[in-house]
Amino acid sequence: MDHGKRQRLSGSQYKKIRLQREANSAKQKNALLHFLSRSSSEKALAPIVASTSNQNEVEIEIESGNYDPIMSKHIQRITTSEIHTTYLGKTIQNEIVELLANKIKNDILAKLERAKYYSLILDCTPDISHMEQMTVVFRFVSATESSSEKPAEVVVSEHFVTFLELQDTTGANMTKVVIDKLQELGVNLDDMRGQGYDNGANMRGKYNGVQARIRQLNPRAFFVPCSAHSLNLVLNDAANCCMEAVAFFDLIQGIYNFFSASTHRWSILLNHLSDLTIKPLSATRWESRVGAVPALRFQISGVYDALIEIAEDNTLTTAPQVKSRAEAKGIARNISNFKFVCSLVLWYDILFQINIVSKMLQSQALDLSLALEHLNAIKSFLCDYRCDEEFAAIVENAKKLAVELEIFEEFDVDDPVRVRRKSRQFLYEGRDEPIVSPEQNFKVSFFNRILDIAIQAINERFTQLSEYNELFGFLYNIGSKPLTDDELLKHCKDLHLALMSDGQSDINGVELWYEIKAIGRRLDTSNSDPKSVLKCIYTSNVVEVFPNLSIALRILLTLPVTVASAERSFSKLKIIKSYLRSQMCQDRLVGLATISIEKEIADHLHIEDLG
Repeated sequence: MDHGKRQRLSGSQYKKIRLQREANSAKQKNALLHFLSRSSSEKALAPIVASTSNQNEVEIEIESGNYDPIMSKHIQRITTSEIHTTYLGKTIQNEIVELLANKIKNDILAKLERAKYYSLILDCTPDISHMEQMTVVFRFVSATESSSEKPAEVVVSEHFVTFLELQDTTGANMTKVVIDKLQELGVNLDDMRGQGYDNGANMRGKYNGVQARIRQLNPRAFFVPCSAHSLNLVLNDAANCCMEAVAFFDLIQGIYNFFSASTHRWSILLNHLSDLTIKPLSATRWESRVGAVPALRFQISGVYDALIEIAEDNTLTTAPQVKSRAEAKGIARNISNFKFVCSLVLWYDILFQINIVSKMLQSQALDLSLALEHLNAIKSFLCDYRCDEEFAAIVENAKKLAVELEIFEEFDVDDPVRVRRKSRQFLYEGRDEPIVSPEQNFKVSFFNRILDIAIQAINERFTQLSEYNELFGFLYNIGSKPLTDDELLKHCKDLHLALMSDGQSDINGVELWYEIKAIGRRLDTSNSDPKSVLKCIYTSNVVEVFPNLSIALRILLTLPVTVASAERSFSKLKIIKSYLRSQMCQDRLVGLATISIEKEIADHLHIEDLG
């Protein structure tokens, strides 16, 4: 081109071109953010280079519109070998991922610094390459006073920060890894007010667990065991309390194993089931029993008919087929037992109620009082359920199922195991006589025992939660004035002592007492939960007037009740680091996980700030 004859652009034309370039640039950046922040279930950041092996991937990306026109044109030039420098290699990708992840992490840490107090939530799981990964999640309260531009805001947040590789899962090593990471992130250990872990001995151990070691360094870092996990352990205790309970769930799993082992058997089962299908049990997630029991509870006759169809199929003549017929006949015999049918009704009623509470305990917005309220509700249900009337109702419901199965509506007499008798030394020594009635035996050894163990487990496993609720409970329903002045003052002083370390406390107990009395007169009694009270303080811009109360409420809302957020991060871990990407480096894994898990922050990023 002759530069002397190049057409000169007017100011308006130049401005139009510049605006178009800026629009295209913004579109590219948005496309990049969208691509990185999605769940990575398709390809994540599969290297895009001009090669035969992944040309289809490039074409799919172009045709599906995941890239803007400029990027599409660039990829087309790569695939046609028009250019050879792609700028799309793994190094560039990793740099982009690192920039985005660091920006998200810095944004989270900035919020945490403004919040000051935080809780640490940890959980561990092995990844596809058999490396132990520990997820780190921070929980804190973001509170801002109202202004002319926007209203006051109080948000309880839980944010993923990183995955940490563990070479050793002892409490000592895990504590060291966590503290080193906190120092690297610039997070003050002294500002930690809560710890949320599962019930593993290396995490919750009274002397050598992570929580104990951190509390030695910071006594104000209260440890709250995961309530959802503790409730799962309540089920575990009840399901293993007697041989009949163990045998019941073994049979449930055996039914699933039998049908799922063959597509032919599974198709026969589906022909007999209208709605629900049988599901397997899980060794770790006990709420899986809720999914496994309903299909049998409401469609046991269909399952029985499927088993009988297989058992009576004379066309199955090979050795494996004959074996499957024998297995089907044995399972059919076991589920057509009236005791099993009664057990099915009993366990469904228990699991249904516990599942409701389990779902509620996984909410990020859950606090101590609400969690304890849900747990007391399930405890009350179990106590009320343990009565003669409910047992009679179980038997009646079981009889209805027995009619469908066309079996006897009565308990079978078990073959007694002969007990060796010791000779009596004295005439007044009596012998323990067995319970003769099969129904009474089922009630005492199965029905009562399961409920007693479940109630006892709830009392034991949630003792710590009750203690913390006793410490912070007076901060609930402040406006309703349920306490006398002396009682309120005692609670304020107890909290003052609990929040003290090295002679300094986060609050002044006496001043807190005055502040609660003062604000109680100004609150709507129907809306005086901790979050509402805190929002009222920030809306009225009176944080300096009620400093002790605002700090106490922020610490209360910071305490974790569940580690569900940490467990959810494992879902992303399994998607990102899959079988085909098992050799992914740790930095890339953490970067992609951060972008994907914290998608809400990623969507609001300004690319210009990525330096």
